[in-house]
Amino acid sequence: MTVATNFMVPTENRPYRSIKELPGVGLKPMNIKEDTPIWSAVMRIEAGACLPVREHKDLCEVFVVRGHGKFADGSVFQRGDYVREENGTFDKITANSELVVFFTHHGTCQFLDDEQNPLLEMSHMTRV
Repeated sequence: MTVATNFMVPTENRPYRSIKELPGVGLKPMNIKEDTPIWSAVMRIEAGACLPVREHKDLCEVFVVRGHGKFADGSVFQRGDYVREENGTFDKITANSELVVFFTHHGTCQFLDDEQNPLLEMSHMTRV
């Protein structure tokens, strides 16, 4: 029997990388492998900041680790909630408090500005 080795990323002291196109948002990439389009990261959104409109080409699964926020339609989410966004365009998210989420994305995510123009595209190959 072959015993596999765990892949572990110590995150406590790893800084969030700022993203100039997304003010108030920081990212800690976790699983980025060139041979698969699936990637994971921890994202921090400052209280009051917004995550802009997102267009997903595939599934994005999000687990809320800390904080709470709301979708543009007014519905709210909080620590412990699971959010699923798949193949489509999703409206802004506002962080009501410091918001920390862990997500796994199965493809690319394009962030759009208020006029629906591309602001930033992220994938398993993105380096911030």
